[in-house]
Amino acid sequence: MITMKKGEDEVLDELNKEVSYVVGHLKLIVALGQKAMEKRHWKKVFDLTEGMSSISTNLEQTCTFDQLIKDGGLEAHVEEIEDISGMAQGEMAIRTQMQQVAAMWEDMLFTITPYRDSKDRFILGDIEDLMTQLEDDQMQVSTMMGSKFVAEIRDMVEEWEKKLGYI
Repeated sequence: MITMKKGEDEVLDELNKEVSYVVGHLKLIVALGQKAMEKRHWKKVFDLTEGMSSISTNLEQTCTFDQLIKDGGLEAHVEEIEDISGMAQGEMAIRTQMQQVAAMWEDMLFTITPYRDSKDRFILGDIEDLMTQLEDDQMQVSTMMGSKFVAEIRDMVEEWEKKLGYI
């Protein structure tokens, strides 16, 4: 930071105060600024605070960062907030992977060929690539099920685990 004699430049003094304030709260700003934070994560954050209970019940309300610091006392809960934010990011990563798996199987084309000389019976054609993809996706979903981030979205992952098992 730039240092000058006290009172020499009021604008610089004010800027130094603001920069110091932001630097002092950087961990909290980064944790709360994650795009992965959903309403349920924000509810957990507000439930940690004493002065923000009205926002916890009505998440449509807006507030400033200063209100969160002064009224909510978030500074005392930085580690818990970082954990909530990390959980949100982990859940988002799993959800993104699941969407990719689902999209791949929605667009999967199966080759069907007639069974011998029969007109009304068919079998799947070349399934080598299909089986490889299936095994890869089953392994990926199984890994997701073992993740500590799956708790809140377990139903969606279990559904795809069953679907892939049926295939």
